[in-house]
Amino acid sequence: MLADRVAGGVLVLGVVLVPSLFLCHQSMTLAAPDETVVSGRSTAEQRQQVIEAMKEAFGENQKQITHALRVTGCAERLLKVSDLNADPLTVTVAAILHDIGRCKSGTTDHEKDGAIVSKQILTTLGFDATFTDHISRIVGSHHSAKGIDTPECRIVWIADRLVNQKRDHQDQEKLKQEYAKEAEVLDQKIAASKAEAGHQHVHLPPIECPLRKAGIDPHGLKPFEEVEKYIAFLERPDRAQWQKPDDVVKAVKLQGDEVLVDLGAGSGYFSFRFARLLPKGRVYALDTQAEMVRHVHHKAMGEGVSNVQAQLIEPDDPALPSGADIVFVCDVLHHVPDRAGGLKKLHAQMPSGAKLVIIEFKSGKLPQGPPESVKIAKEEISRLCNEAGFKLKEDQPGLLPYQEFLVFERP
Repeated sequence: MLADRVAGGVLVLGVVLVPSLFLCHQSMTLAAPDETVVSGRSTAEQRQQVIEAMKEAFGENQKQITHALRVTGCAERLLKVSDLNADPLTVTVAAILHDIGRCKSGTTDHEKDGAIVSKQILTTLGFDATFTDHISRIVGSHHSAKGIDTPECRIVWIADRLVNQKRDHQDQEKLKQEYAKEAEVLDQKIAASKAEAGHQHVHLPPIECPLRKAGIDPHGLKPFEEVEKYIAFLERPDRAQWQKPDDVVKAVKLQGDEVLVDLGAGSGYFSFRFARLLPKGRVYALDTQAEMVRHVHHKAMGEGVSNVQAQLIEPDDPALPSGADIVFVCDVLHHVPDRAGGLKKLHAQMPSGAKLVIIEFKSGKLPQGPPESVKIAKEEISRLCNEAGFKLKEDQPGLLPYQEFLVFERP
């Protein structure tokens, strides 16, 4: 066992890590990222706690501690010169713990050991499961670059290389040049890893940030941890009991090569489910909230889902990609102020023969769903769609317990 829980803390490789004691040690001073309060602790406080946990694990190994801090400093400087939409706290924590597996004497696979130890440390410190799993995956592939390709992982991988080769410049312009060189090396390494695994012909998801493409500064968005609370609500396990996502996906009757638009995709709850059934098709996850677009984009890159593309749209323009075969709209229409105008724009941007799938909560008192005052009756949905030029092709009132499932076609 690499780690076991003990009274008052966690035993990691024979060292008891006690959260309340993490701040008792002196540490190398690093410039902290922007202050962001998360769960009652500022970014600087969380960062310092992780540093002290790392020092506890390495004990007397000052060389390893110094290396971890140098990589952290380099990674934080790379955040300012890279073109990636990376979360600063994730980068910092992953950089601090990237070599934590080396605290095990005689380890033969410090990436594998590090993934386990980092998860134990962050769980003890009270970080949420999603954040912890992401860090664990980065630590578990920070040399091999296998199995994960998120902006945060890229920055940590490059920072580690630059420090190892003594190219971690303080000068921003020089650092930016080194970053560009290493980014190309990393692209080649990732491609080689996928080829080795027998995926030579897999189309990798685009690295280009959809927010920067839309002119949005990702540094002005809400922190990942704050957004993840809403995402956790959308992805909560009990939702599947009444949302029946597998039944919904089946009811859309995909052939496998369609272009599907998930309009108002949110966390990608349906987007990634559709993607699994579209090996020769593509899913466009469109949303007006930049934080949701960021989440879907990172998830697609991190999980290697090549046929999901996140895109930011304006509230008054769906901006459908050309050739959309299916437009899927789940629990979105009741949020649209100008429903008639929105549906007419959809009709204008959809090709003849394309399907419009609408899911909205049924009228009446229900244990789930929005207030009665904002619900749209099935008859009203049909009227609005007919006036926009759509024709009702299918109505499955028994598919979902709390929602209508309607399929329209654009003649």
